[in-house]
Amino acid sequence: KMDLKLTLSKIEKLEKRILQSNKNPDISSNLTEETQRLIQKLEVPKSTSNAAGLLLEGQGSEKVPQPSNKSDCSTISNDQIEQTTTLTMEKVPMSADKRNDAVEGFERLPKQIKDMMAKTVGLEDGKNATAVIEKLMQENRLFEGDGEDKFSMTAKAEDIKDIITDLEIAEITSFVESSLPKSTRKEPVNEEDANAFYAEVLGLDTFNPFGKPENVPGGFLIRGENKVRPKDGREEGDLLIEALDKKLAVSSVHGKVNVYYILDPTPPSGEDILNDEDELPVLLITSSDISPSTDALIKTSISLIGVTSIAIFTLGSFSFNDTILNKLSSAMDTAGGNVDWFYDLSTPLALSILSIQLAHELGHIIVAFKDGFQIGLPTLVPGFQFGLTGAITPIRSSPRSLKSLFDFALAGPLMGIILSLILLYSGLELTAFMDLSAREQLPSVPVQILVSVISV
Repeated sequence: KMDLKLTLSKIEKLEKRILQSNKNPDISSNLTEETQRLIQKLEVPKSTSNAAGLLLEGQGSEKVPQPSNKSDCSTISNDQIEQTTTLTMEKVPMSADKRNDAVEGFERLPKQIKDMMAKTVGLEDGKNATAVIEKLMQENRLFEGDGEDKFSMTAKAEDIKDIITDLEIAEITSFVESSLPKSTRKEPVNEEDANAFYAEVLGLDTFNPFGKPENVPGGFLIRGENKVRPKDGREEGDLLIEALDKKLAVSSVHGKVNVYYILDPTPPSGEDILNDEDELPVLLITSSDISPSTDALIKTSISLIGVTSIAIFTLGSFSFNDTILNKLSSAMDTAGGNVDWFYDLSTPLALSILSIQLAHELGHIIVAFKDGFQIGLPTLVPGFQFGLTGAITPIRSSPRSLKSLFDFALAGPLMGIILSLILLYSGLELTAFMDLSAREQLPSVPVQILVSVISV
């Protein structure tokens, strides 16, 4: 980001000096060298994605400038497309023996570009490179490329506009999907609900919008200015969401949508970065349910395996105690041998492991209840090395602030640690005052297992 801001600043200064050189010829002598250095800095080596050039149909030899990467797509306007007068070149029709080269070049293009080119010949997508190239050749729109380009094709001006527009949409989609969890796109928000939120919930006393809601994957973005100010040590973002939630509760879209105050997930322009406007917060509207979807049968099965792993670890911990093994062997050899004593010995260890995890989950439940957001039932995660790895607790509705989320995350481990220390103290006290015969019946875990757990 800093490098880009510095480069943009240099370009801006260079433009001013070029304007001054028109009035003062003495300045122009030094500009050529500075311009060349800046061009070298901005130059991007040709990659395999530069496998095709694009000719604007109806303008003969004019070549549409190709952006060096997808973030440059927004810099090409419709007027530039129609008024392109850059590079003059002669169209050489693609010969049949070079068709395979064109197919190979097409396959190297980004998926969005392939799909756009396929749509210009009436195909749904660009998965079948051979079909796209054949169609272009049949329509006499495929020509031999220049330099490292494998081929060039002609397209109508309106097709080019659609391609640039679709690329911009694909860029925004990519940014949003990489910034927000997949669960936010589980149920799309319809435009009527977004407009109802805009009209009924927003206001000059909360959030002053700059424009209508913008459709993004999973919901809508609303850009504007937060009118709520910090108060009593609370941050403005938390107070804004609190105020919006109160209005949302009495609106027609209550229970249909959720609102979040987040940093803008869409790609910034060079001007935004230069003006430090690339990290401005916006409102995100999503559906009310953004919790991850997991099959109930799978979750139940995993939890049962988790309980089984506790039992296996508990019983296995006595397998290293020779006294217990000999006693079990004698009981098995005796007809009607009673092994209830063994279950009495192993139950405290199993309950201790399970209770620590339950205390952990209780910590999460307490904070969720206090802060008024919903969570689902935890799924026990088996861990055959030490009985249980942990648990996964789904959040059904989002916490209203980062502090609330932090408290929720911290409460579980804290409760688990407290109970662990209590059990550790109780175990050490019982062991210290235990007679020799009772001590010989305690579970035994090899040091190597404990070391391996700690190292993990």
